[in-house]
Amino acid sequence: MERSTRTAFAYNLNLKADERDIYQLFTKVGKVVDIKLITDKTTKRSKGFAYIEFSKVEEVIAAVALTGTVFMGQAIMVKSSEHEKNLAWEAQQQAKQSQLKAASLLGAAGMAGPGDTLPAGPCKLYVANLNGAIGEADVQQLFAPFGQIDSVQLVRDTTGRSQGYGYVTYSNVLDATKALEHWNGRMVAGSALKVSISSVTPVAVAGGVGAAPLSAAMLAAGMGAAGLPLAGATGLPLPASDLASRFGLAMPGALPGAAAPAPVVEQSGIGELDEEESRGGLKMTSDRRQALMARLASSAGLQPVAPALPGIVVPGMPVPAAAAPTGPKIDPAVGLIQSVLGPASPIPTPCLLIKNMFEPASAEAEMGPGWAEEIAQDVQDECSKYGAIVHVHVDKASKGCVYLKCGSVEAASAAQNAMNGRWFAGRQLAVDYQFLAPYNSHFKC
Repeated sequence: MERSTRTAFAYNLNLKADERDIYQLFTKVGKVVDIKLITDKTTKRSKGFAYIEFSKVEEVIAAVALTGTVFMGQAIMVKSSEHEKNLAWEAQQQAKQSQLKAASLLGAAGMAGPGDTLPAGPCKLYVANLNGAIGEADVQQLFAPFGQIDSVQLVRDTTGRSQGYGYVTYSNVLDATKALEHWNGRMVAGSALKVSISSVTPVAVAGGVGAAPLSAAMLAAGMGAAGLPLAGATGLPLPASDLASRFGLAMPGALPGAAAPAPVVEQSGIGELDEEESRGGLKMTSDRRQALMARLASSAGLQPVAPALPGIVVPGMPVPAAAAPTGPKIDPAVGLIQSVLGPASPIPTPCLLIKNMFEPASAEAEMGPGWAEEIAQDVQDECSKYGAIVHVHVDKASKGCVYLKCGSVEAASAAQNAMNGRWFAGRQLAVDYQFLAPYNSHFKC
């Protein structure tokens, strides 16, 4: 909000004017910190208006005085920014989009609340394809930026070795869906993570019970948590209709308005096998079934079978498309810029590398001999909004590299999310995590 008081809004700009042209005009009335030229999402062409951030509030007043100035053949209009209103509107829209995405993800897993509302209660994510060297603390760091985590549990064999999958439980369903959307398909330590919803703990509400804590896709496919068919009293796999009846699921082609059985509520505890009177089968939760299969495999000298992911192919149902990695689209040339500290860290750390922020010759020509100090101060001011900044270093001989150490991993994660893919003075930034030990050794901090 403090930045908005130092920001002017210019419109009726010539559509051919780029950020450099706008910078040259407004630098006459004050020190320009940043320029955001508004462009069309499809064509990437200018819409004729831009936000210009100055170093002082007084410079905004001088910028407003430029109203009516003929710039590239057009009389421009300048006024103080109403950026706070835009921020509030954007936050509201993002909240709506997050709710819709969360409802869609839960609906795909068969766990949406009444009327596509979000169910209450903690949400457990199933995380698979983890590198064997990654432990609980590493998983905690990966998923912590999205919300409060109740627990992290990796499945291990009898020797304590990670089996490459586990569970992350969030206190809030919305936080869990944000983490799922971000990490599913992303590369971590050379492996593409597979993240899906395992269960949503039901919470009692007026008139009924919350969402059932079972994965609908797995149950509809007739599969247990260990990827094995659920069996009836005869020992043969149960028909899909029978499974749907047992677990309160709607089958394709069911009559509209047909009453559905009450959802199964997950029980606590692992290890007890409760006989089901009506069928003579076993009434077990997904966690208990998985623990049982792991113990049986270990006793037989076999590797435990990883749980099947939601999205198993079910006869007569469409095959869901694989999730594509998400994130800002960055010019490949920017990604090739190398760090003096070696390869980037695959997991969040307090240390960051901001690439492509400047071109040394151009920066010195525009800002003078002290250009590196000015850029360092700009980075300090911008990233301090997300937490304490311990160290900033501008590599003058590099292709726009600025090294940054934050006071915490959370602050670095927030800064990386905000800065990665952002445009600064006509240049797109890329932000990578750096390993802490090489950073401290190189910069002596």
